Amino acid sequence: GIFPRAARLSAPSVPFRSSLPDLLRRIYANKTVYLFLAPSFLLMLLFSYYPFLSAIQHSFTRWTVGGVSRFIGLNNFIELAGDEIFLTALANLLKLSAFAIVVNTTAPLFAAELIFNLKSARLQYVSRAMLVFPMVVPFIVMVLVWGFIYDAEVGIINQFLSLIGLENLRHAWLGDARFALLAMMFIGFPWVGGFSLLIYLSGLQAISDEILDSALIDGVNVFRRFRYIDLPMVLGQVKLILILSVINSLQSFGVQLILTEGGPGFATLVPGLYMYNMGFWYARMGYATTIGFVLFILIFGLTYLNFKGIKVETEYVARR
Repeated sequence: GIFPRAARLSAPSVPFRSSLPDLLRRIYANKTVYLFLAPSFLLMLLFSYYPFLSAIQHSFTRWTVGGVSRFIGLNNFIELAGDEIFLTALANLLKLSAFAIVVNTTAPLFAAELIFNLKSARLQYVSRAMLVFPMVVPFIVMVLVWGFIYDAEVGIINQFLSLIGLENLRHAWLGDARFALLAMMFIGFPWVGGFSLLIYLSGLQAISDEILDSALIDGVNVFRRFRYIDLPMVLGQVKLILILSVINSLQSFGVQLILTEGGPGFATLVPGLYMYNMGFWYARMGYATTIGFVLFILIFGLTYLNFKGIKVETEYVARR
């Protein structure tokens, strides 16, 4: 049949009745395995968990580089709540994140759908390779290329406008507060990330041939098949890309740091860059960790809502 079935494997539920001596006895019996795992756990504790916990602690202190931290309670958070620069940066971040989340979850999906519907396997391979190849280009190279595209004097956009006689539309795209944030949004056009494309394409390729053949026999066109078959079966991939897009968009500030440093004025400033500036330019490490802690709460909350908001009850098994 072609009925979907759940692909979840779970271990039998066993009540936990082990006492501490039993636990220690089992650990000792598998001591070799734990010895091999110990360096990984130690490095993770040292370089991941300790900095995170230390940042939470220092968010309640007045701490400068090379100085002694002094506990000040919620003063940093109170100051941050009334910090107009931070609020402006947060508003910029929400606009950039909303745009990035929409395009990062839709553009790669449509590209994957187009590749999936190509009849030639060779053409599918070539198209996939061409769209994935930009992944090997270093991030900073991509950003600098877009900086050249937006350049006010020799940038491709302004040169093209001059070529077609629209010189009045030329702008310093990254130097004009009216267009700088919009220019940031369009960096990476057409937004078909190689990682997201591969995730979506793998989900489409996992759809059973029997389901696709049944849709073809029933005369279902491409648009109806996408709406009622393809999209429901890749909801798991949509959920994954959505969560990763939320985390990445809220954390990143590299593009602003390289191209605009948050300017002009505060038009492209985001909290991550503001945190960097507070810590390394103004030596207010305690205030910087407060910003980082607030960003963590925001990312954690949105990720939790994503997990709860998108329900993927059934995962489908490929039968090729």
